[in-house]
Amino acid sequence: HFDSSARRSGADTYCIKMRGLPFSATDRDVEDFFDKAGISPVRIHFSGSGGQAYAEFKSSRDVHRGMKLNREYMGSRYVELFEISRSELMAALSGGSGYGGGG
Repeated sequence: HFDSSARRSGADTYCIKMRGLPFSATDRDVEDFFDKAGISPVRIHFSGSGGQAYAEFKSSRDVHRGMKLNREYMGSRYVELFEISRSELMAALSGGSGYGGGG
């Protein structure tokens, strides 16, 4: 099964940054959250500091559907969603917490 989108995934990562998660959130909690929009992440990365995660999807359509869940609740916390690029994802995963800080 050749999937052309997998071949391009290096350049076209469809990712949502999630902020405000319960600190106890698991992969399953993130999957259940996006299941409300009828989509499923292909990969989930949790931030080391907790309360934040990155969910990768297979298409821009999935990201668009997922973004409709912005400020929906996971447990007692509302979750903010941000569409981010591959480079932003890689910077975050490489520990570039000071990258693009601003003020």
